[in-house]
Amino acid sequence: MSMKKSSLQLLYEAILQTDPRPASLVSPLPSIPATPGLEGLAALSGLLSPQTTAGHGVVRLVDRISKPPVGGLKQDLETTVRKIFREVWSERDGEIVPGPEDLKLGNDAVVLNAAVLYADMSGSTKLVDAYEPQFAAEIYKTYLACAAPIIKDQGGVITAYDGDRIMGVFIGSRKNTNAVRAALRINGAVWDIIKPALKAQYPNTNYNPKHVIGVDTSKLNVCRIGVRNDNDLVWVGRAANYAAKLSSLSDEFHIYITHSVYDSMHDDVKYGGVNKEHMWEARVWTAMGNFQLYASTWKFGV
Repeated sequence: MSMKKSSLQLLYEAILQTDPRPASLVSPLPSIPATPGLEGLAALSGLLSPQTTAGHGVVRLVDRISKPPVGGLKQDLETTVRKIFREVWSERDGEIVPGPEDLKLGNDAVVLNAAVLYADMSGSTKLVDAYEPQFAAEIYKTYLACAAPIIKDQGGVITAYDGDRIMGVFIGSRKNTNAVRAALRINGAVWDIIKPALKAQYPNTNYNPKHVIGVDTSKLNVCRIGVRNDNDLVWVGRAANYAAKLSSLSDEFHIYITHSVYDSMHDDVKYGGVNKEHMWEARVWTAMGNFQLYASTWKFGV
């Protein structure tokens, strides 16, 4: 009658079957104690420690189990990273805002002179902590439902939604003026459309929607990132970075623009009202080395 083999003995034999060496060079199956659990595994690992006699040995069980396959994900990632660093860039000037299909996944870029607008609800963390998810979602949806059409109506292209914020890119000779006008109109939508509708639907709520919009202008390199069938565009340049950061500033003001935008935009978005009042207050961005900004609480009608 044959003895019933323990699970550790069966595991040992299964591992030995994958050994690429000739059978004559593989140590014979040792006598393995039928100890259950981790103690048995430790015992088996000890029995499989390398032997130095007779010029051959048996690989440790732990090594056989944990050793990764040849190649695999790590090797693929190393190859990809080396390729990105070594590949020569192909760049071309763009006349329209590109989509992912306009760029290759390699080191390919479209260069634009563009204004970037970031519009963001402020106080989102308090909103989701203090109110029901459905209510928070309604606030997000109404804000983006107003901001997106205004950006498009001003000639901008929506390039990203990120939670409760939206990114728009403007190009052409009036890019800065159009981006600022879009910001003023979005502020108008918050005050003249969203707030009244919110109060009418929820008369007892004490929630007050607030938002901040940032606008900057610069040269941008637009690249395609990600992997095949799962990729997007990245906007590399000051305007995208600064506009996003500006939208995170204090909601004391609703719109922040850089001096580059202010200096090149038309007077019809510098002065407003019947008396053509100056709508902007000069500010210093201390966190960015006293960078010159202009801030406003003004709004335009949608």
